[in-house]
Order: sequence, then C-alpha cells, then structure tokens
Amino acid sequence: MTNALLIAFAYLLWQVADNWLGWQTFTRPLVLCTLTGLMCGDITTGVIIGAELEAVYMGVSAIGGEAPSNYQAASVLAVGFVVLSGADQGVGLALAVTVGTLINAVKPFTQAIALALHPWFMKIAETGNVRKFRIAMWLQVIFVSQLLNTIVVFLVALGGEAGLQGFISICPAFIINGLNASANMLVVVGLCLTTQAIWNGATTVMYVILGFVAVKYLALGTLPLALIGIVIAFAHFQNSYKLAQSRSASAIGTQTQEGDDFYE
Repeated sequence: MTNALLIAFAYLLWQVADNWLGWQTFTRPLVLCTLTGLMCGDITTGVIIGAELEAVYMGVSAIGGEAPSNYQAASVLAVGFVVLSGADQGVGLALAVTVGTLINAVKPFTQAIALALHPWFMKIAETGNVRKFRIAMWLQVIFVSQLLNTIVVFLVALGGEAGLQGFISICPAFIINGLNASANMLVVVGLCLTTQAIWNGATTVMYVILGFVAVKYLALGTLPLALIGIVIAFAHFQNSYKLAQSRSASAIGTQTQEGDDFYE
C-alpha cells in the first residue's frame, strides 16, 4: 500500500509541478524517472530507466495532440516495479510501457469531464475575477486532468506489487527472456524513430555507421561517445553557420552590383 501511494504521489506531484512552473520537462521520462528514483531511494536505477524510456518515447510524436501512450505513467510505474517490487529491469520496462498504453483508455472520460466544465470556466472568465479563475484552473488540473490517471496508477501499482512478484515467481524463463528482449527492442525502435525524424540523407547514414563502429568495435562507453557527438555537432553547426553567412554576403553583393549597373 505504501509503495503504491508513493508511486501515485510521484505521478501527481510532478504533473502538477510542470503545470505550475510552465513545462520544465519534469514529465519527460529521463527527468521523471530520475525524480521518482530519488523518491524511491534508488536514483541510479531511476536515471538508467529514464534514459531507456526517453529513447523509447523521444521519437514518438503526438499527432493531433494525441500521444499513443501515457509515458508519464509508464515512467513512474517502471521505476516502481524495478525499485520497489524487485522486478527485473527489462520485465518492469516492458510491463510499464504496456500499462502506459492501456491507461490512455481513461483519457476520453477525463476529456468529457473537462468539456462539461467548459461553460463554467467561461462564466468565471466573463466576470473578470482572476483569483477565482486561477483557483478553478488549479482544481481542474488536480481533480479533473490528473486525478483519474493517478487513481489508475495507484491501482496498477497496488496490484502490481504483489501480482508482479507472483508473476515473476511462476513465470517460465523463456517468457522473462522474451520480455527482456522486447524491452530492448522498444529502445531500438524509439531510436530508429528519432533517427527517421532527423534524417538528412547520406550525412545521417555516416553518423549512424560511425556510432555503430565506435560502440561495437572500439568499445567506447556512453560518455566518450556523447562527447564525440558534441564535438561533431559543434563543428557541423559552425560550418553551416559560416556557409549561411557566406551565401548571405554573396547575395547582398550581387544585389548591390545590380543596383550600380542600373544607375550607370
């Protein structure tokens, strides 16, 4: 019960904090898992899971404002499953992503309640009472937008703590291995979607090949590879910036020369 309450509180707290402060990325998987890991007493695991989930969801676009999965719920549940329930990281990750997708089923109910309250908000706005409108907004954020999702997260965490341990204890090894493999595939698919989003022809292909060789054959770790990426990105930016300046100066020179010919 205590663990489930902690996971649900972490979900609600950082959702409300992001609304209050104006989207400080508290709800992104990398940040949210780290903060949840800190609250659960294992920030290292939180950072690791957050990095994996960020790779999964970074390339997923919310087309028309609709995200295919509630990655905030998946983030806190993944950390909760692994840190508090003692689940294997791959199993916890795969199950949390699945639950995050299922939680989207309650979204139509939340939207229906929000739409029903719309006339009330309009009446408050027409009165010009800023304080009353601000209070109504916060009530809507806490009790309408996030409360139902928080309850679902709590129930999943409550049932998952005992249910997940029981599932792991009786589950055959090949299913656990399959869940681990699927969790790794989720990360790969996420990275592929991100690469597709930033695709720039042959240049991107060369960077992908370079990264593969550096990891597979040179056995470089994450930190040195990231530093190499920063150097390459900075050099690419400088070259692009200088090229843009050169083209701009050339265009201005051409226009000036044409103007002089006109008056001759």
